[in-house]
Amino acid sequence: MTIGIGIIGCGTISSAYLRTFAHAPGARVVALADLDVARAQRQADAFGVGDALAPDALLARADVDVVVDLTIPGAHYDVNRRALEAGKAVYSEKPLAATAAEARALVDLAQARGLPLGGAPDTFLGVGLQTARAAIDDGAIGRPFAAVAHMVSSGPERWPPG
Repeated sequence: MTIGIGIIGCGTISSAYLRTFAHAPGARVVALADLDVARAQRQADAFGVGDALAPDALLARADVDVVVDLTIPGAHYDVNRRALEAGKAVYSEKPLAATAAEARALVDLAQARGLPLGGAPDTFLGVGLQTARAAIDDGAIGRPFAAVAHMVSSGPERWPPG
């Protein structure tokens, strides 16, 4: 069985997803969508994806099983809700929604429809931090007594550019 993937949002991060999906057994990107259909077409041409569409057209496709939402954070709730309402599983870039109430509404909608809903927690729940947590829990490093963390960034609002 092959899972049909539709990506909505063809900005900078979409290239990383498209490179990864090209090597994912059992998954195939069947369509790309963006408010700027020309941008979707450029990505479709670059990565050999058959169709570039407007978001509503992608959501209407029967061969799209999973919608990957790579839109700007302010659009996530609307795109994710519309995908769930269209009967699609959803995987969203961070954040799932702009507010906790919106995120809860998405979770409730997904549960009510029996659809998978996931988000990209890789930066704070990824393999590196999960491995470190397992080492601490297993006592591999002894009992920690202090920790230091640094964030050296101007913030996520400046990346990706589009």
